[in-house]
Amino acid sequence: MATNEELMGVWEEFKSANDQRLKAIEASVTDPIAEDKLTKLEAEISKLTGAVEAVAEEQKSLAKKSGRPGASAETAELEYKSAFGTWFRNGKGEDALEAKSLTLGGDSGKDGGFTVPVEVNMAVREKLVDFSPLRQLAEVISTTTGNYSVLQNQRGTASGWVAETDARTETASPKIIKIAVPHGELYANIAASQQMLDDSAIDLEAWLASQVADQFALAEGAAFINGTGTNQPKGLLATGNGYGTVVSGAAAAFSNPDKLFDLVYGTKAGHRQNGKFLMASATEAEVRKLKDTTGNYLWAPGLNGQRGTLLGYEVYNDENMPVIAANATPIAFGDFKAGYTIADRKDITLIRDPYTNKPYVMFYVTARVGGVPTNTDAIKLLKIAAS
Repeated sequence: MATNEELMGVWEEFKSANDQRLKAIEASVTDPIAEDKLTKLEAEISKLTGAVEAVAEEQKSLAKKSGRPGASAETAELEYKSAFGTWFRNGKGEDALEAKSLTLGGDSGKDGGFTVPVEVNMAVREKLVDFSPLRQLAEVISTTTGNYSVLQNQRGTASGWVAETDARTETASPKIIKIAVPHGELYANIAASQQMLDDSAIDLEAWLASQVADQFALAEGAAFINGTGTNQPKGLLATGNGYGTVVSGAAAAFSNPDKLFDLVYGTKAGHRQNGKFLMASATEAEVRKLKDTTGNYLWAPGLNGQRGTLLGYEVYNDENMPVIAANATPIAFGDFKAGYTIADRKDITLIRDPYTNKPYVMFYVTARVGGVPTNTDAIKLLKIAAS
């Protein structure tokens, strides 16, 4: 198990090796041995940081599970879960499952499919949060329909100051705009053999949740960053997202630490206090080498399961973010809960199909997912450009 002492020890080695690299650059000398050592230390820091964070996340997960209702769950939900399990394994009891689904206010089933049990839904949602950094940061809304709109106040609340007996003059009305959250139908088509379905030793709920979450996570993670907004979420980096940018000062590189300060202080104080950095791990490896004018490193390792920080703000890695390259926007900073909204239709639906891909049974699983930039003052992007 990775420890704080191990992480700090490697970090000190990294700083020493990077200092030597910088001195060699100043002396116009190339030291391939030092460069190789630095690359290995970067990989070790990433590995140890991930291990420390994983331990903390596992502890959180165990705490959540211990607080869940078990035997106290409502009888109707338990009966639905049992009927769903029978139908899922062998296709029998569809009429009984439909009746129980309607009792719970779920889908009518058959051609339209059935809603997965609560436990499977929760397991999928939890895995999606683990896999998607933006889900951990953004505002996430659960809806009963596939359509949702965010009301955004563009001028703040209309108000003023007066003495107790003074007349109240009219204030400017706040401008409220309605932002529709672009949705799309996310699907996974999963194959299982009948032999596997007949094996009572296999936890099919856990298997289904894992399969669905893996496929959903890849698709929605990409859309939350780069989605077009047409039949899918509008991504954080989509054209017309409205967020302001800070340029790096170089056409295809980033080495000016002052630009990170500009990025942070480009957001308002209210959003800055909730600020986080979002970038790919390769980008974090580059900014890890940066120092301020007094020689202090801007990045610091997180201890006790906490994330590494940049300028004192937590860093989240999302591999859907672009790496440092000309005209790319590899770093986002701000209050993501205020600046980006994700909307999930509450139910996840499953259709059982034993016919089209024999000898396998196919499970077609769908969910409605949306996402959209909201308060564009809350997030700023670093763009790689000279000016």
